[in-house]
Amino acid sequence: MKIFLTEYHSENKIYAGVNIFAMNEDEAELIADEQGVTIVGEIVSVSFKPEFSDYLSQVEEVHNEPHVLH
Repeated sequence: MKIFLTEYHSENKIYAGVNIFAMNEDEAELIADEQGVTIVGEIVSVSFKPEFSDYLSQVEEVHNEPHVLH
């Protein structure tokens, strides 16, 4: 699954559009046409601020602890 960024125009201004989740660019183009937006890019990586990465590792530790379901 890929994430595509979009934009749209209204009253001579450009605004950020919806993020499109699609398997490929062709599928994303179809969705963009239906939504009336233009694809401007694809998210290819994400990097977090160091303080947020530390928080994420703490959250992962909590979720990786064994849980007993009754």
